[in-house]
Amino acid sequence: MPKRPNTPCKHPNCSRLVAYGNKYCDEHKPLHTDEVRSASSRGYNRQWQKASKAFLQAHPLCEICKSKGRYTKATVVDHVIPHRGNRELFWDRGNWQSLCKSCHDTKTMTEDRYIKYSYDDTYRGAVKISKVPKTADRSPLKREFSQNLRGGIPQSTELNIQELLKTLIISAFF
Repeated sequence: MPKRPNTPCKHPNCSRLVAYGNKYCDEHKPLHTDEVRSASSRGYNRQWQKASKAFLQAHPLCEICKSKGRYTKATVVDHVIPHRGNRELFWDRGNWQSLCKSCHDTKTMTEDRYIKYSYDDTYRGAVKISKVPKTADRSPLKREFSQNLRGGIPQSTELNIQELLKTLIISAFF
């Protein structure tokens, strides 16, 4: 029987091939350890089950559906800002919202899955990984794009183009 082909590493911009069934190459596996850990080791234990059940009883409707005028029973307690292991953020009830399974899955796949890599002084040069909602990164771009469609380039974009042209003209002469 033929062997299944290798698949690309799931880490952004990595084209290394890994054996079927593995998600990441050896270099990127340490960056994605949260995906492998069990739910209880990430803090979703009996204490969380009790707290989330009480929260759902107090907030029985899905927040996203409710904002769209639909009334759907909430079944999942979602962290508005992903906690990524931060215990204070994990247990902060102000960071919780009740969602139906469909809305939770949509939010997780569109907002929570995008990773932003940055350097932080507290890590002494190590790469800090944090998730940034897709909408937070793209909303200024969407705003500028919609302004362009309505007729007129935003002033900030106009200035950036002028600066770019000046730099190109100066570099062409030198």
